[in-house]
Amino acid sequence: MSDTTTERQRLGWILAAGVLLRVVLASITGLSVDESYSTAVGRHFSLSYFDHPPLHQWMVGAATHLFGHESAWVARLPFIVLGVVSTVLFYRLVRRSYGVAAAQVAALGFTLSPFFSVGVASWVLPDGPLVCATVLMLLSFRRALNHDRILDWTVCGLAAGAGLLSKYLIVFPVFGCLLFVLLRDPARLKSWKPWWALAVAAACFTPVVLWNAQHQWGSLAYQGGRGTLEAWHPWQALGVFVGSLLYVGPAFGVLGLRRLRATDRSADEHVEDTFYACLALPAIAVFSVLAIGAHVLPHWSLIGWLFVLPLAARHLTRGGASRARHRGLWGGSAAFFALLLAWFVTDGQWGWWDRWIVGYPLKDPLTESLDWTALPEALTARGLLRPGTVIVAESYVDAGKIDYALGGRVPVLCLCTEPHHYGVLYPLADYRGREAVVVANARREDWWSRAVASLRDVERQAPVEILRNGRPAIQLQIATGRIN
Repeated sequence: MSDTTTERQRLGWILAAGVLLRVVLASITGLSVDESYSTAVGRHFSLSYFDHPPLHQWMVGAATHLFGHESAWVARLPFIVLGVVSTVLFYRLVRRSYGVAAAQVAALGFTLSPFFSVGVASWVLPDGPLVCATVLMLLSFRRALNHDRILDWTVCGLAAGAGLLSKYLIVFPVFGCLLFVLLRDPARLKSWKPWWALAVAAACFTPVVLWNAQHQWGSLAYQGGRGTLEAWHPWQALGVFVGSLLYVGPAFGVLGLRRLRATDRSADEHVEDTFYACLALPAIAVFSVLAIGAHVLPHWSLIGWLFVLPLAARHLTRGGASRARHRGLWGGSAAFFALLLAWFVTDGQWGWWDRWIVGYPLKDPLTESLDWTALPEALTARGLLRPGTVIVAESYVDAGKIDYALGGRVPVLCLCTEPHHYGVLYPLADYRGREAVVVANARREDWWSRAVASLRDVERQAPVEILRNGRPAIQLQIATGRIN
């Protein structure tokens, strides 16, 4: 058997294991709050959307319209396919830098990473197309640096444009490429070709610019304001850093960071080490510093942590770790990932933790993956969904869950300070005086006072229970009234 055949077989096994895992998870778990929101608003084509650029909503909207329904596996299918493409492209990128062995380790590390294996390569989130576009951009960028062909620069620009249509965080890999050129070959910037690639990317971004211009620059203002300094809380910064490590996989994350610190300038791979350091450090550093005084989520910096994986793979395959440590890394990574999956599947499906922790269902984060499928039937049985009636939610998170459950049959208004894209889809001014049904997660303790403030003639109705394994997991408060 040739080396090429063996290489393809090993990559095939990695891809097959990842796809099998993601298909099973997509079939047995409901959509998370972000996925429900994206799927619901993705029914309505738009040049862009309030929270993020439009590519992932375009993808889920196309898939659900093509198949004619919105089950979780259909919504997630394009992202599972894109996950395979991302893994292959990532493999080729690392193979180009460090060889076959390191590429196999990096691809397996990608597949064992909780965030990249599931969140990026399966869920209805903007991170899937962002990662795929980023890796394609980098492959084309390195080819362009080597051969200076206009085709490579154009593909690089198109990929960067796809990244801009996915998530604004693409600015970090683009900056990393610029930093690498400044360090290695600054004269390259005198050529028109890199600027052509940037112009192509900017042209791809036009729909987002047009949408923002028509909506008071709402999306750019919202995302730009999320890093606003609030208060001094260094312990939160530590929590964000640790959370990022857990998302990427602690063993690979720590090993990759050590490789960043121990770069051997005399090694042949120093150029490659520098390349991945330029890609990894900006996002990690910026969000680590921002977290000291601003509200930062751990996954924001993962577009930088992705490029720690090749450095860890290089260390493992070039004698940097003993065979015993090598086995320990794989065993620890697989065990950590398996434990997370076991918790996610068993608790998400059966809620077994509430048997040992009193009151846990009220705080269980995995209830967010339950679809509110009981809601439409309950409202219909009570005669509350009369013609002309609208649904009122008091959070865009609840609005996404409600809208997804109702299948878009009833307008869902979000009467809150941050309605996100629901403020665009269903502006309050268009529905004044209409009969409304308030639906609120019982965890929102101020739901009644907010309902009274937004509606008149408000009357409480019996709540609706969302069950998990036959036991109540979420209580939805219901009220009726008329919009002021």
